[in-house]
Amino acid sequence: MHAYVRDADDTIEWIEEKDLLLSSEDYGHDLATVQALIVKQEGFEVRICKQNVLCHIFSCYINQLLVSGPHCLSYSVSQLDRWIDR
Repeated sequence: MHAYVRDADDTIEWIEEKDLLLSSEDYGHDLATVQALIVKQEGFEVRICKQNVLCHIFSCYINQLLVSGPHCLSYSVSQLDRWIDR
């Protein structure tokens, strides 16, 4: 359970960090900066695919916790609600 909470917190932190980067309105000023931004975007797309898999794993784990009993979920549900609201 503690590893799950730590991993969920790390994932939420990563999403919040990337949200700030993605909200930037820097579109590049010349060819070199545009190309650098494209490389960053491609790297982000690879990472987001990996995070998507991790979120699926979290979802499966929460479903297992639901079966185990609601007493295990108080922290998990509040963390997921915070993440889903984003």
